[in-house]
Amino acid sequence: MDWPAVLSGAFPGFLLLSVAYNSAFFAILRERFLLWDTARILALVALTLCLSSLPLGPVLGAESLARQVAINVLFDGVIALMGPFLGTLLEPGTLPARVRKALVRLPPAVLLTTPAMLLDPCPPAYWALRNLVLVGLLVLYGASLVLALARGSRAARVQSAASSACCRSAPSASTTTSCSAARSAPSCTPSPSRSRCC
Repeated sequence: MDWPAVLSGAFPGFLLLSVAYNSAFFAILRERFLLWDTARILALVALTLCLSSLPLGPVLGAESLARQVAINVLFDGVIALMGPFLGTLLEPGTLPARVRKALVRLPPAVLLTTPAMLLDPCPPAYWALRNLVLVGLLVLYGASLVLALARGSRAARVQSAASSACCRSAPSASTTTSCSAARSAPSCTPSPSRSRCC
């Protein structure tokens, strides 16, 4: 039995479970972050398949240029989709308006630097631009979570905990499930008109 191929097929299977959960929750909640999360997961599935040893047809051969292009576009696509996902996931009032707009509008800029991964040699200035964009997005995502956490965002707490857990275990559908529950649950952030949690 080809265990690497089995594992390459099992991992996308786990990811696709989250797509099923997202579809079920979207039918009830109608939250846009579920659509962005589904797009992100599907891009991860496609990226995993391209990185695997599984045969993907004559066009996407293991050493083909088309496969290398697909890998880099999908990798940057996952990064770009993370911004709108966070921007729609984090509850109203937990992010400044400018930061929320930046999460939706700025991440696609990474796709403008994707060709830097395919150019050989790559102009140093273009490569430096790519690194600057990636670091900038990393800072934007991290700062957004920190700001949301400071303002009592349940979704940010769940996302941070899930991200930490994913570093120690295989990904599962529980992240999306927990995020959906966090978004639909009433907020316990104190306000001038409310002195206790509801």
